[in-house]
Amino acid sequence: MRVLIRYLTKKRDGAISSRDEEINAETISFGRGSSNEVILQSVGVLLIEGSIHHRNSEFFYEVDGAGGNTLIDGFSKRSSLIKSGSIITIGPYDIKILETVKDFDLVISVELVREVQTSLKSLKTNSRTRIDQVLFGKRSYSWAFAIIILSVFLIWPVADRYILVDTNLGKKSLEKKHWPSNGDIAWTSGEISGSHKFIGNDCSVCHEKPFQQVKNTVCSSCHSEVGQHVEPDGYQDMKNITEASCQSCHKEHQGNMSIVRSDQSFCANCHTQIEKIALSSNLKNVSDFEKNHPQFSPTVITNATKGTTERISLDREVPPKENSNLYFPHDTHMKGTGVFVAKTGETKILGCADCHVQVGNNFMPIRMDEHCSDCHLLNFDADQPARLLPHADFNTVKLSLREFYSDLALRGFIKEQKVEESINRRRPGNESKVTEEQKYEALEWAEMKAKRIILRITNRAACGSCHNILTINEDTDDYKIAPVLVTDRWLPKGMFNHAKHTVSDCSSCHLVSNSSSSSDVLLPKVETCQNCHGGEKASQKVPSTCISCHEFHLPHKGKMNIAGNITN
Repeated sequence: MRVLIRYLTKKRDGAISSRDEEINAETISFGRGSSNEVILQSVGVLLIEGSIHHRNSEFFYEVDGAGGNTLIDGFSKRSSLIKSGSIITIGPYDIKILETVKDFDLVISVELVREVQTSLKSLKTNSRTRIDQVLFGKRSYSWAFAIIILSVFLIWPVADRYILVDTNLGKKSLEKKHWPSNGDIAWTSGEISGSHKFIGNDCSVCHEKPFQQVKNTVCSSCHSEVGQHVEPDGYQDMKNITEASCQSCHKEHQGNMSIVRSDQSFCANCHTQIEKIALSSNLKNVSDFEKNHPQFSPTVITNATKGTTERISLDREVPPKENSNLYFPHDTHMKGTGVFVAKTGETKILGCADCHVQVGNNFMPIRMDEHCSDCHLLNFDADQPARLLPHADFNTVKLSLREFYSDLALRGFIKEQKVEESINRRRPGNESKVTEEQKYEALEWAEMKAKRIILRITNRAACGSCHNILTINEDTDDYKIAPVLVTDRWLPKGMFNHAKHTVSDCSSCHLVSNSSSSSDVLLPKVETCQNCHGGEKASQKVPSTCISCHEFHLPHKGKMNIAGNITN
């Protein structure tokens, strides 16, 4: 998010001076440490006090660590929704949320409004440095602290779980205790992650038995569809992955943060030498997206009729070609002079969005009736220009043609000069008086017209301009459209979010202007992505780790820990 920070300083004459600073960051942190976006230079401020987060189109302030110096709108809170007019008090500073201005998601002001007492006199006045200044002796305090610790950290948790039960139901009943919090909160090892906070008040959801490690079966009771990373039966020497405990990777109680690992080393530890570890996988070694990543190998349809595909590297000497049984030259449709729109009679310059309609991260399928029919009219008879052929298989087209011409002939609406007078230009309304001979002649003419149209539309100027026409039997006018199979995902092992790349022109990645064949694989090479994206520690490019484009748990590899029935 883009944030405008306005630092206010009060001068000796009472005037207020301001200094604006613009930053772009996912979160805005406050504290005395130099790593914060807003540095509050005062001894009354902790190194890290808290941060502002943007979630669901709203802003929240959350206290990090102890955060004992923070008030939100005059109240001590760990987390709170903030809006225009809210004041966050951190030690001697007031941070005020201002009205947003153009081009900024958030505008805040930072002002030092209170003095911090640091004098030696103030320190001595408020300090007790001798035993005689204390009400009790050291032994009394020792016993008191020992009893408090024993009660809070042992007696209360044990009583809360095993002794305080509802005698009527014979089981634990949290509603009847009226405790401010559960007793086992004293044993918690840290704040629970954000994704699990909805069960954070009931430790028994995960911890079935005290002092025992959480089992995988507990995790899979909710996350039942989580897939393996490799096939358990295919790689017997990779049990450290296929039979791993969930918490070996997903560390809980680490605070309000994601428990999904995103560090590059997590993947690179194996994939740096994956060709040696799993030779039969045909995977290439990779350790860093910018410095060591193999060339993209798209999954290309090599035979649409049989539905066969093949992964082919873009670095191959002969570029990969897709055989989709569909003919489409991008260069013809993307001409700078435009294309003729038959429906309106005008010329239009097409852009990518005219056919490729983006919905979320991906695109809607291209349909003849929505994207092609304005230019490619399926009319077939000059005397009946408004009549269109159905965009369907040849049997349906032939039936439509026969019905159309039969109706014309039987009703006497034929305009051709060479047609027998007996079937041409009869008076409308006398259809019921057609003789059997006239019916035969009319149907014979309709069959002849339908056959003539079928022969015409099977060439490259009609259906054949886009489709591969298969001749089954030319004598019986039996033709078939070869099955069309177009790739909808070139890199099924990766993820790509088009919605995050709308700032770039389509042509910066997809070179369509010189593409004269639909068999061209218009996928950019990895070098194109590397122009903007670097590795995990990139400083001048977008830092990208493995999970930026790849998933660890793959549904098609089988469910996690099901094959071996792992319960650890």
